[in-house]
Amino acid sequence: DFVGEDINGIHDFWMITPGQYPSLCYFDAGFTPYSFSGGGTEVNPYHIATIDDLFAVWQYSEANYILDNSIDIGGTTFDKAVIPSFAGTFNGDGYTISNLAITGGGNLGMFGYIGTGSVTNLALENVNISGASVRVGGLCGYNNSGSITNCYTTGAVAGTGNSHRSVGGMCGYNNSGSVTSCYSTVAVTGRYEVGGLCGLNSAHITNCYSPGTTHGQGLVG
Repeated sequence: DFVGEDINGIHDFWMITPGQYPSLCYFDAGFTPYSFSGGGTEVNPYHIATIDDLFAVWQYSEANYILDNSIDIGGTTFDKAVIPSFAGTFNGDGYTISNLAITGGGNLGMFGYIGTGSVTNLALENVNISGASVRVGGLCGYNNSGSITNCYTTGAVAGTGNSHRSVGGMCGYNNSGSVTSCYSTVAVTGRYEVGGLCGLNSAHITNCYSPGTTHGQGLVG
């Protein structure tokens, strides 16, 4: 995922000069961190109003965010989660992120991995996610000790290949976390641990439902 191209992703992790080894942008003297509106705190969170704002969340993955309006991210098929790892707070404030398309390996979703973070009041509409490895979901691939509250997903999520498992409309694997007051109408397909809401669950699910078409075991695979 290099600066100046988006075929391999939109995060610009790497930079390279022809004939030289690549280097991580974050450690380059010329790297300029993204400038958000807001302070990233609980009382003054960073504001997400544009696609560029959304794609820069990875730079401050433990900060607090609020979505200011609905965002359509259609037109690009990603090969990894838009936010690979997250341990902050993300308040969708009732707005929608639509037309997310990902074709890749594992830990796929809007969020790849949520650890001790929280996602609330967020709608993901018309997702189209296909993963060939483990932990694939509409909102997140792997929720490890995080909380997902008052969210919903629509669209399609598929596990492909012989090695995939933990495929869900909301969350691929909910481990030591919580999913509360959420629903998914995602059409979910796969072979192992396939569920309408969560593919694999070893934590808490409360006040949720999934009326979508699932080639699996219903609410939880």
